Amino acid sequence: MELNIKTENTLFSPDVLSCIKKTTTLKASKIGIESLSSGYLSNILLPLTSYFSSIIQNKKTMIFGFSGGQGSGKSSMTILLNHILNKYTSIKSLTLSIDDFYLSKLERNELAKKIHPMCKTRGVPGTHNIDKLIQTISLLTNNNNTKEVLLPAFSKVDDDYVPINKWKTYKGRPDIIFLEGWCIGAVPIKTKNWLPPLNSLEKRLDPQGEWGKWSNHELGKKYQDLFSLIDLLIMIRLPSMEHVYKSRWIQEKTLKKINKGEKGSSKNKIYEFVMHFERLTKHMFKTLPSYADLIIERDLDFNYVIKV
Repeated sequence: MELNIKTENTLFSPDVLSCIKKTTTLKASKIGIESLSSGYLSNILLPLTSYFSSIIQNKKTMIFGFSGGQGSGKSSMTILLNHILNKYTSIKSLTLSIDDFYLSKLERNELAKKIHPMCKTRGVPGTHNIDKLIQTISLLTNNNNTKEVLLPAFSKVDDDYVPINKWKTYKGRPDIIFLEGWCIGAVPIKTKNWLPPLNSLEKRLDPQGEWGKWSNHELGKKYQDLFSLIDLLIMIRLPSMEHVYKSRWIQEKTLKKINKGEKGSSKNKIYEFVMHFERLTKHMFKTLPSYADLIIERDLDFNYVIKV
């Protein structure tokens, strides 16, 4: 797909732009962004909104994949894009996060008995319910204006699905589905490129690579069917794995502020959790830029730049 992303605003009048700035800043504050920079709005959100508006197809739902390491800002970006698109354009959009389509705690415990104890931990390929995610996408893209589609919701605090009566619904067919997740668009690591344990977690719990190779094998199956549905693949690229660790810790501290009263995880626990994803994340650093349709670079100070 040929990209023609322009930084100058051609979609909104000055009055509408003023409203967008006010309401988007308020929306950002509700998700833990204390100060939404004017550069993020004018150089990222508005250009993407304009570009998406220019390529949308009236009779087809388009799926835009957002990929990026933990704490890269992909979830926040899609929340704010949804806000602008749905409130200030005629385009209907919503986000499906792969984080809402894990296998249940019971299912992962069964995997842990059958495959490897590390399968208890959610997040890596093999611990998602990809069938449910593909089915949800199909229901949305083939929906009419009267049917409501249930949207699964997963509680990271409880490490399991929230009760189904608390799931949200979506009525009608969206024009855009943002499919976001840390491993969106990833391809399996080739056997010849498999490395020995990369961190202390792998050395301690998976020295022979049984769990890692199982997850890598799972990535080559239904995940590729899911990724084949993507019309536009966007990568939020951090400079290094060290930035991923630091970003995930920043995210945890932000979540503690938002969810007052809920006990968060310690820095050591967060870093150990991220170790589960280090191998594939590093692989994606090397491979994804060669086939992603769009790369957005981000530094540790949360400055974003669209690379075209």
